[in-house]
Formats: sequence, structure tokens, C-alpha cells
Amino acid sequence: MEFGPVSSPHVVGLTCGNEGDSGHLVLDTELGIIHWEECPPEVENQDFREGVDYEPDEDVSEEEADWRYSAPAWTIPDLFEILRHQFKILHWIPVSHATVRTTGDPDEEERDEGGAGMAAMLQRIYRQHGWPNLARYRKAECLEAVKEAMAERYPDSVCVRS
Repeated sequence: MEFGPVSSPHVVGLTCGNEGDSGHLVLDTELGIIHWEECPPEVENQDFREGVDYEPDEDVSEEEADWRYSAPAWTIPDLFEILRHQFKILHWIPVSHATVRTTGDPDEEERDEGGAGMAAMLQRIYRQHGWPNLARYRKAECLEAVKEAMAERYPDSVCVRS
């Protein structure tokens, strides 16, 4: 499903996902709700923040009502707490300033010499540098270690080139 026409003046797009991306996010500024079309299962199925259910206004077009019902939605603070949690538990792993890997990436099948996958290697590096304890986390050292490990073990990965 794609977000159809938006007739409400208080609804704006936050992202424009490409094929293979994690869909589109749309913000309803009046209600303080973010809708996420093609939301990843690890976000949609998390169990510590409830999604939002509501009835769209009567003056909303049928197409807009359809996507409002079909796309999962959360309040702004709840969605950002969910996103924060994905990084904290290293389900989403920053690889560079422009790239984030998830533990569910299809490329995860690629294994290094020790038999561990890319995500496991990256998680280990982050933890060795103090993650998730921000008082102990050594960000600059960690990101340099990530860069070096990616260049050494996965030189053909798009993560190395970004």
C-alpha cells in the first residue's frame, strides 16, 4: 500500500522511502500522530509502546481514510521511544554517518571467517566500546573500529563506501 492523496492541510510527509527502504512516514500535526507505511516488523510488533487507533474526520477522502487505517501509527513521543530502543538494543546498528544495518538485513547471510555475521560483528564492536552505557561509550573510537572492521571483513559492502 502507498499513501494516497492527503487532503488534510495538517498532514505532511516526513520521509519518501524508495523501493527496499522502510516505507513512508507521515505526520499528522494536528493529532500529533506519525503513520508508518511498510513499517518494519520489529517496530510494528514491539510490545512496550501501543499504537494509536482513531477515527479519521468525515471530510477525509476515502483514499486517505484507507491509509490511515492500514498504516500503523503512534504518538510522536512513543514512536521516537521505539526508534531509540531499536538503536539501544543494537537491532539497528550505525555503520557510518549515512548507513544503518538491521539484524534482519538479507546481507546478514554473509559470514566472516569466524562464522559470525556482519550484525554480530558490529554489535560486538559497539559493546566493546561501552554501548549502551553512554557514560562509558567511546563514540569516536567505536566508529573508527567499525570502519576498520567493515573495510577488512566486508570490503565490497555498500556500508564501507558510504
